[in-house]
Amino acid sequence: LLDAVAPDRPVFLRGADGHSAWVNSMALAAAGITADTPNPPLGIIERDAAGEPLGTLRESAQALVEAVLPPTTPAELEAAALAGLGVANAFGITSIIDASVDAPLLATWRALEANGRLTARIVASVSTDGGLEGALALADPSSRGSAALVRADAAKIFLDGVLEGETAALLQPYLGRDGARGALLRPFPELEALVVGLDAAGLQIHMHAIGDAAAREGLDALEAARLAHGDRGNRHHISHLQLVHPDDYARFGALDVAANFQALWAFPDKYIRDVNLPVVGAERVARMYPLRSIEAAGGTLVFGSDWFVSSMNRLLAIETAVTRQNPLEDAEDQVLNEAERISLRAALLGFTRHGARLMHQEGLTGSLEPGKAADLVVLERDLFAVPAREIGAVPVTLTLFNGAIVYERGAPVNGAPTHPTATE
Repeated sequence: LLDAVAPDRPVFLRGADGHSAWVNSMALAAAGITADTPNPPLGIIERDAAGEPLGTLRESAQALVEAVLPPTTPAELEAAALAGLGVANAFGITSIIDASVDAPLLATWRALEANGRLTARIVASVSTDGGLEGALALADPSSRGSAALVRADAAKIFLDGVLEGETAALLQPYLGRDGARGALLRPFPELEALVVGLDAAGLQIHMHAIGDAAAREGLDALEAARLAHGDRGNRHHISHLQLVHPDDYARFGALDVAANFQALWAFPDKYIRDVNLPVVGAERVARMYPLRSIEAAGGTLVFGSDWFVSSMNRLLAIETAVTRQNPLEDAEDQVLNEAERISLRAALLGFTRHGARLMHQEGLTGSLEPGKAADLVVLERDLFAVPAREIGAVPVTLTLFNGAIVYERGAPVNGAPTHPTATE
């Protein structure tokens, strides 16, 4: 398909979730990928019956083509960062955890702070692609508690892939896949050493886990760090958590590991119905995104968007957390396990106080109190007076950051749309 529309130039299209890429024949040739090219460790080159590459690259196989891509320029990074800030401010967001930040992006955030153009507080979870040494070279644990708007006192670890690519790590096999369970991206001894080292250095650990095996391995590694050092106050968290085994629910509270959910995913969309259900079965689908179960077991819920994988609109996410239904369609009969619904208060706490605590800034933001920063969002309606199925449609009227207006409905800021759409 790509060759038909771009026969004379290489094309690389990254999947929105970052776990797969689609390339044409010229891109494969530029990277030297042929039928004889082996799958890299923890990567998949999709092939036809004869073994020829089809143009889909999963997980680490993307790096084969990424190595020959032209570099992103500092000007492009700055423009992208400003556009992202504009969208965030338009949705009432003034604090951001940026996941898997590399050196050029960290430099971009710091440059925007230096020239007064930063309109949010940034915690950069630095990349661990370069292992412990690479992360420590980027990170600055001493920035925690400072007045800096950009802090790099956290590190991101990817534990597995995604269910859609069957690269998420599962405790029980995928159905009809000859016992395949996905794969962890690091052997446990290597993961444990990395986690213990990061914790010792004073860094917050931010993990990606989709499968229940990945969630368990992450908790095991964080428990090892706790046993090695005690509680160092780093406030680690695991994000996504599409599947968590019930035996692990209580471990989040016991280890003080925040459960960082993307609540907007917690409804039976086409991915879950058409892609996940056939390969994991109804029982596992029914326990996806166990918000209420982890909360009831003593865990702390925090919420993020995983933008640009999905919308930054927190109100859509709040509606989904409360209803477990599609906030964009009238689909009253389709609910993803109503027993996992949470209260509106719990959803709001996950986006305010609990999020501020996770970012080590609860003394500054997260609640309306004298002496705190005037990071405020004004909504057109009182969410407690709105029917649950209308929460996602409530407009943001005004956003203030440190007392300055950074978004006003009808007046674009930093390139943000005047009326951001629900799917942005």
